[in-house]
Amino acid sequence: MRWMYPIVILAAFMLLSGNSCNEPIPEKVFCVINANGRGFKEDNSLQIANLGRAFYVSDDLIFHLGEHLVKHGIGSSVTTLSPEDMPITDTQYLAIDQQNSRLYFAAKFAICRVGFDGQDYRRISPDDNGYYSAPALSSDGNYLTAIRNGQIARMDIQTEEWTVLPEPVTARYAIFTEDTQEYYYFSSYLDYYIPTQALCKLDAQQDSTLIFTAFDSDFSHYYNAKVSSNFRYFASHNMKEPTEDIDYFGSSFTRYPAPLSVHDRQTGESFIVPDCFTYTFDPGGDAIIYSRLKYGMADLMRMDLSTRQSTMIWDGYHKANVFSYSVSEIFPRFDGQLMYLQAWKRVWRTDDDKSSTAPRHENYPLPSGAISPR
Repeated sequence: MRWMYPIVILAAFMLLSGNSCNEPIPEKVFCVINANGRGFKEDNSLQIANLGRAFYVSDDLIFHLGEHLVKHGIGSSVTTLSPEDMPITDTQYLAIDQQNSRLYFAAKFAICRVGFDGQDYRRISPDDNGYYSAPALSSDGNYLTAIRNGQIARMDIQTEEWTVLPEPVTARYAIFTEDTQEYYYFSSYLDYYIPTQALCKLDAQQDSTLIFTAFDSDFSHYYNAKVSSNFRYFASHNMKEPTEDIDYFGSSFTRYPAPLSVHDRQTGESFIVPDCFTYTFDPGGDAIIYSRLKYGMADLMRMDLSTRQSTMIWDGYHKANVFSYSVSEIFPRFDGQLMYLQAWKRVWRTDDDKSSTAPRHENYPLPSGAISPR
């Protein structure tokens, strides 16, 4: 009977190899969809992959933080706004002052200012050997906060005088609320050797933690911390792109939904939205748009933050036999009527597939009029 063991082992190896080699491969795509869920199509007009993170003010005014700060319109040429010798050192945060047509950004570890048309560029942070990042306008637009070597720095926009707080020293992004004279900041630190991220509030009396999240340090995450346009809600999430796992049996892909943490500074309440791929605040300030893992797909939802009731914007179907595997970022236009997605799509696993991880089309309903996969 011992002669059968190698055969059994070989059969198991062949089965596992078949599972991996026949795995449908996800594909990165760029898409556009109306806020009401209509008009979904693949579209790279926003040029996210070419120019860097997008800030979608209007169809005629789109800013990007990549190697440089640039602007363009849908279908129009690209204009560089930052000097060639000042590379962008924070590609996540751009403070946009629409009233005065000004942009604040971090280049060469300094905070700089420039007009929408590239005029009046200059460095505004002190030349103090500090590493500056994460510019953010205050709730009434009279102050600018930034992070200097983990500390919160604040500038009076009228006088351009800076104040650096001695504590905290672990901040990554901070907002100053003028109505309450408080700082809300996102922090990263080690808690008993576990990487931890927290939203904290700092006022004249105390420094208090509002929400915190521990995460797996074995993976590099994109820490997405944001504040709503009305400065009432704060949110944080760890986003990670799908990765390909290669072993002796072949390759397969893994996606990473994670909890989305939201805090309401008016009520003091916090809550979690589970299994999220990414999120953004609705430009109106009273809703949050997020993609979650549901029925094996990445759909798109809109939550009314006053009621915490969610409605579906998009079910995750690209077409009858292609579904949304993951969504990496959501870029809403500032009027809230249109949004672009940086996402991943994947074909359905059909009856003759040996893949063990792709959803089977018979397990979830295909859209009406769907063609038979394969």
